[in-house]
Amino acid sequence: MKEEIISTEEVEPCFIEALKLTVEYGRVSIAMLQRKCRLGYNKAGRIVEWMEREGYVSALGDGGMRKVLLTKEQFLRSFGEVEPTFIEALRLVVHNGCASIFLLQRRGGMSLNGAKEALAWMEENGYVSAFGEDKTRTVLITAEEFTKMFGA
Repeated sequence: MKEEIISTEEVEPCFIEALKLTVEYGRVSIAMLQRKCRLGYNKAGRIVEWMEREGYVSALGDGGMRKVLLTKEQFLRSFGEVEPTFIEALRLVVHNGCASIFLLQRRGGMSLNGAKEALAWMEENGYVSAFGEDKTRTVLITAEEFTKMFGA
């Protein structure tokens, strides 16, 4: 009997919540999902199998552990919790090699508040440094890292 493959669009909210916990904790096990998500053994097992099938976690390793293959940024982007404008702003910042409100307003077409929010998000997630003496921020992510996390 062929096993039914669950697409991301069709999963129950508890699958996404379990994946979110997995990414936050950096590990996953059936027992962890049972405790944290208040699930039965069979459902927690199906969720872990789904995560492996989708490529979010590795297969069970020698020590009985699975490696989490999905980054927090990838999770947020895939499941709609990051403003798309923030990702576009980060793309602009990475391309220019520096970050400033002025850059985001002039080259990115953002409002003052939008630019401030995007920079705060970038700093909070470790993509840019805090303000420098000249009111710019250093970009802490390379173009290759950006592409790996957020795609082209």
